Amino acid sequence: MADNLDLQEPEKPKKKKNSGSISMPVFVGSLLGMGLLVAVVVIFILQYVIKEPDAESSGKDGTEQVEESVENELSELDMDEQAFLEDEKSRRIMELEEILTNPLGSTKFVQISLSLTYRPHQDINAEENLKEESQFYKKIKTKTINTVSGTLRKMDETAIKNISYEELQEIFIEELKDYYAKNKLFLREIYITKLLLVN
Repeated sequence: MADNLDLQEPEKPKKKKNSGSISMPVFVGSLLGMGLLVAVVVIFILQYVIKEPDAESSGKDGTEQVEESVENELSELDMDEQAFLEDEKSRRIMELEEILTNPLGSTKFVQISLSLTYRPHQDINAEENLKEESQFYKKIKTKTINTVSGTLRKMDETAIKNISYEELQEIFIEELKDYYAKNKLFLREIYITKLLLVN
């Protein structure tokens, strides 16, 4: 029996199989990390939401703020224009001949030809951007033609017959002035050279 005892080896503790559970420190660390992430996201969202009512409480919505910034830019451009009004060589002329459109409620056509004088802002490369082939010039010319024809389409025949050239020129200047200023051009004058009602 003694030999039997000596031959027996002590039992080794059996290793437990890993059943997919994680240790307690790893579990606590994961929870703290997720809690911290959620806290950061909530704080960020609250800051964003809190900023929105401030803009509304001041009485200015987004469009009013944009309009204010455009007005500020326009006033800056007006000051820049004064600086080089005496420089005649920077003056440009755009001629628009025989624009045709229908007056309001009429089958007749209005035919108008006009010339515009403007000056480019010093930031614009006038030699390149104001060539007739350039996309910038074509965009300005198209907008001008659309504005002129759109204004005439809103008027009926009698209004077109009774309006003076000077009044119509002022209407065109008022409608185009801001667009030109946004594109850094100073619209100076518009001259109507022809205005006819044709069948």
